[in-house]
Amino acid sequence: MGNAVISSDKWHPVLDRCLTISGEEEEEAFQLLENLASFMLPYEISASPLLQQMWYIIDNTKYDGNDKRLKALSVLTELSMGSADKMQLLIDSNKNARQVLALLLCRGKFDVRQQVLVILRNMLINLPSSIPFLVERQTVIGVSDLLTVMHPDTVILALEAMKAILENGGSPMTPENNEPSFSLLAEEASVHSRLDFLVSSPNEHVALLAMEILHEYIDPNDDDIILPDDLIDLTLHPLS
Repeated sequence: MGNAVISSDKWHPVLDRCLTISGEEEEEAFQLLENLASFMLPYEISASPLLQQMWYIIDNTKYDGNDKRLKALSVLTELSMGSADKMQLLIDSNKNARQVLALLLCRGKFDVRQQVLVILRNMLINLPSSIPFLVERQTVIGVSDLLTVMHPDTVILALEAMKAILENGGSPMTPENNEPSFSLLAEEASVHSRLDFLVSSPNEHVALLAMEILHEYIDPNDDDIILPDDLIDLTLHPLS
């Protein structure tokens, strides 16, 4: 995609029309916006209405159950895989980002919850400073609930997000109702018992991640948790 296209406002009509179009035209429009989010430089993003429009779609009840919301989340996913500056723009562009993402993570359709999980997972791992800004009680509850689904890839994403939260060891930046530390929020959200169950998962990656989190962050003094010598490399990378 040429810099001339990105730097100009020729694509702005597409951004305006994405609120009303549907079908194949909608697919093409949001694909263009995803590409823009990937290629644009931070100053170009901040100078454009791209993020504001995506948040408008994501946070508007008019689009409950509508594929537009999922497509708008896909645009944010592109930013969550970008530079630290792009990820920071994602946070700064909506003062209610934490509450919006937490609500969708808990109450959205499954595909929406998965997409929000990918965004959070990427942000929490690759921009740890975002954790106090993006995580609250409902976020922890939503991630914990996704540990119970019969979809190993989703469970792995939830485990990786939970690992990042617990590794931070802090608490929400602006606690609601005196919210405690992330570790206590995880305990309240039944994370411990769900990890105990996942240790027996037939999926090796799931089992090892659950075991690692239990050993490193939940109960490091539990002699029953024995990490295998050949623990696989669980280095985490951005996901689309």
